[in-house]
Amino acid sequence: MRILIADDDEDVRRYAGRALEAAGYEVLAAASGEEALGQLQRFDPALLLTDVCMERLDGLGLMAEARRLRPELPVVIMTTYASIDSAVEAMRLGAADYLTKPLNAEGLALRVAAVLRLRSLESENRWLRRELVGAFRPECIVAVSPGMRRVVEVIEKLARSEASVLLTGESGTGKDLLARALHFRGPRAGGPFVALNCAALPAGLVESELFGHAKGAFTGAVAERPGKLEQAHTGTLFLDEVGELPLETQPKLLRALETRLFERVGDNQTRRVDVRLVSATNRDLRELVRQGRFREDLYFRLAVVPVAVPALRERPEDVGPLARYFMARMGGADAPELSDDALADLERRPWPGNARELANLIECTLALHEGGSIHAEDLRSEVSAPSAAPEPASLSAGAAAARGLIPPGGASLDTIVRDVLVAALEQCGWNQSAAARLLRIPRHVLQYRMMKYRIVPPGAVARDPS
Repeated sequence: MRILIADDDEDVRRYAGRALEAAGYEVLAAASGEEALGQLQRFDPALLLTDVCMERLDGLGLMAEARRLRPELPVVIMTTYASIDSAVEAMRLGAADYLTKPLNAEGLALRVAAVLRLRSLESENRWLRRELVGAFRPECIVAVSPGMRRVVEVIEKLARSEASVLLTGESGTGKDLLARALHFRGPRAGGPFVALNCAALPAGLVESELFGHAKGAFTGAVAERPGKLEQAHTGTLFLDEVGELPLETQPKLLRALETRLFERVGDNQTRRVDVRLVSATNRDLRELVRQGRFREDLYFRLAVVPVAVPALRERPEDVGPLARYFMARMGGADAPELSDDALADLERRPWPGNARELANLIECTLALHEGGSIHAEDLRSEVSAPSAAPEPASLSAGAAAARGLIPPGGASLDTIVRDVLVAALEQCGWNQSAAARLLRIPRHVLQYRMMKYRIVPPGAVARDPS
C-alpha cells in the first residue's frame, strides 16, 4: 500500500518514510505541495501525509486540491504545537487525522494504519449499500404472476414516500424482502434498516428491546442500552409479527410514532427519533381489534397503506422462476437444471410454507443431489431411513382398523384424524412425546395438529390456532 509524504523538511520526510516502510508500506516523498500534487496524479497513493506549513502550496491547499481530484483519499496533517489551530481547521475541512511534531515512529504507523482501516471499512460499507440497493430493485424480485407484479409496482411507488406500510400475508411469502425493498429503494437507504420480530421475545422484554433501557432499570440491566427504535434513527424500523406486540406496549409505540418522542425503560429523559415504520403480520389485525387484543388507533397508524402479499399457491406462475432463482443462488455456477417434470411437480404442490418452504426444499435437494438434472423424484424436503415393506397381514389388519374408524354414515377426514390423535393421546396418558412415537410422527407435527383441531387435555383451554 502506497503512502505519499509531503514536507519541505528532508529530515521529517526521511524519518517518516523509514517508519512507514518498516511497517510494510511503500513510500513516496515530495518536498513541496506542487511536487506532491504531481505524484498524487501519477501514482494513486492510498493516503496523503502532509505538513501544514509549506511555501507556495501549503498543506491545507494541497489537501483541497487532493480532495478535488480524489474525494475518497484520506489526508493526515502534520503540524507543530505552535500551529495547532491549522490542524483543527484541517480537520474541519475533512482531514482524517492530525499528528504533532516531533513524530513518534510507532505512533505514526499506528495512526496511519487506523485511518486506512477506517477508510477501508467505509469503502466496504458503501459497496455493500450499493449492492443492497441493487439487490432490491423491482426487477430483482421474482414476480411473474399478475398479483405479485402488482405488489412490486406498489412497493416501488411506496418506497419514495414516508407513509407507514403494513404488509399482510402468510408466513414465508416474502414480507421481509418487501420491507427491505421499501427501505433500500427509498430516500432513507443511507440510514439503518432495523428489524424487530415481536413474536421472538417474551412479552416482558419487548418494550426494553423496542425502546431501550437505562442502567439498573431491571435485574440484568447492567448498562444503558438503546432500543431498536433509537437504532433506526434516520432509517427504517421494521416490526415483524406486529400482531404479537403486547397490549401494554402498544400505546407507547403509538405515542412514539405520532410525536417522535419516547423514553427508555427506567429513564425519564425524553428522546426524539426520526424513523419510517414498516410492519408485517400473518394475523388479521382487524379481527384482533374486534377482540380487544390490538388497539384500533395503533392499527390505523400502522396500516396507512396496507399491502396484501399473495400466498405462493395463489401465484403458481412464480413457482418455477423462484425455484430456478433459489437453485442458482444456492448452487452457484454449477447448479443443476430442473427438469420439466420437477417443475410440474413443484407447481402442483400446495406450499403451506410458501416461498420459504420452497427455498428449504431446494436447499435440501441440492445437498442430497449427486449430479445431473433434478427430476421430480429427486425433490426432497426431509430424509427418512428406508423401511421394510409391511407384511400383507399387517396391511389387512391396518385396513380393518381404519374401516372401524369410519361410521356407517361416513365422516370427514378431519374428524377421523382428530379422533385418531385423541385416541393416541388418551392411550399415552396425554404424554405428547409418547403419543408422537405411537403415531410415528415428529412431536412438533403432533403439537401443530393439536392446535389445528383444538385438542387439549381434560380441563385445559384450547389455544387459538390462528
